[in-house]
Amino acid sequence: MAQTSMTVRLDSQQKAIFDEVCSLSGMNAKARTAFQNMCNTAK
Repeated sequence: MAQTSMTVRLDSQQKAIFDEVCSLSGMNAKARTAFQNMCNTAK
């Protein structure tokens, strides 16, 4: 199956909210990147 790379741009407020959710849930940087990749491929 072919794969593609996608970049999603967030405005500063959306990024701050996402970072806060990650922080509150205890996600480290590696888990956060994996989560972002999963969200990107779900679109």
